[in-house]
Amino acid sequence: MPNIPKPNDINNIWAATGDIVAPSAEYVANGWEAIIPPREYFNWLDNKQDRFNAHINQHGIPVWDANTEYQGGLSYTKGSNGTIYKAVNTNSNTNPVGDSTGAWIDPSSSGMVVLSTVGASTWTVPSVLRLGIKKAKVTVTGGGASGGSGSSSTRGAGGGAGGTAIASVDLTGITSVAVTVGAGGARRTSGGLDGIDGGQSKFGTTLFANGGSNGGRYGVSQPVDGGFGGSASGGALNIKGGDGSDGPNNSQGSATGGSGDGGSSYWGGCTRGSGSTIATAGAYGSGGGGGVTGSSPGANGVIVIEW
Repeated sequence: MPNIPKPNDINNIWAATGDIVAPSAEYVANGWEAIIPPREYFNWLDNKQDRFNAHINQHGIPVWDANTEYQGGLSYTKGSNGTIYKAVNTNSNTNPVGDSTGAWIDPSSSGMVVLSTVGASTWTVPSVLRLGIKKAKVTVTGGGASGGSGSSSTRGAGGGAGGTAIASVDLTGITSVAVTVGAGGARRTSGGLDGIDGGQSKFGTTLFANGGSNGGRYGVSQPVDGGFGGSASGGALNIKGGDGSDGPNNSQGSATGGSGDGGSSYWGGCTRGSGSTIATAGAYGSGGGGGVTGSSPGANGVIVIEW
């Protein structure tokens, strides 16, 4: 079939100023019978059809009304505020503007969820993602490791940062996702100890971000190694965490050498090495700096979901 051009006079409404009489509801239900219907009935019918065609031509999507039964997952309508809504549940007489029942969603809406509580939990998927209207950008970062601790005259190495996996995830038909946010390695509060590794973060069974490895305690004859940054997998982009910097050996530490810095994560800076313990952590997933008779903690991981 060839392309059918749009009529130029689509907004010319039949009988716009003519005689219109609406037939009874029973007459409409039964349709034409073996009688000669009044001309006003034809005017009513053609006028109604023309007005609806002109409405669609003007709006593209019909404006919401209280009488239509909208079908969940299928129907779209335009609210009085000009926003296009999609029906989540089959409903009628539920105005999408100001709806608090969950019957409607705005497909153009955006959002961001930051999951930063350490440990395993379940994240509930919003309707706009569950219905497949949008995909989610998911960024998963593992926990950073803490730095190592030296002694009164030595310095520890910095802990490695957690890795980061980033992906666009299709959550159509999925109501919830199991997630885990990895803990940062706890700081050392006494001397002569290696730091503690960061924990793994994961999103479902697809995105994994390993924690950083610990910073070493002081070296006797050679500098002590900083912790390695964690790896990541499952993402379209998998970013290794930054390595912690090395700590000096005994002779360097007893002079003016500083402790090793923690590794930086995808989210930013670490805590630097110090001659004393720094109790606060840096950006999500970053490593903790080394210290003397203590060390700094690694930062907890994080999962960020955007749509």
